[in-house]
Amino acid sequence: DCLSEIEKINEVFSKLFWGWRDEEHRLNELNCESEMVEVAMQPSTVKVYAERLSEINVKYIEEKWAKTHFSNPRFNSFSEFERYCEDWATIFKECAAESNGLIIYAFG
Repeated sequence: DCLSEIEKINEVFSKLFWGWRDEEHRLNELNCESEMVEVAMQPSTVKVYAERLSEINVKYIEEKWAKTHFSNPRFNSFSEFERYCEDWATIFKECAAESNGLIIYAFG
């Protein structure tokens, strides 16, 4: 159902962008001390998140989006949000296919 799709999205993006929430969501499997490293995932974790993202049916939540996110400051439309999810799914899929980890840095 729609709620489970939203929960899947929140599970993935709360790890990628833990700064929107709090430190307990931070995923740093390299235990890197650099403040610039936002997220560090080992290849096995990247594979898990790639699978989770591939399972999400973003279109399924379009109606819910229209009712609740019409003024979201990050996305002007559902299609922008859908593209954003697809882009991240592609990044994870390609990293997983090559057995790569993923590190996200913050600049500025």
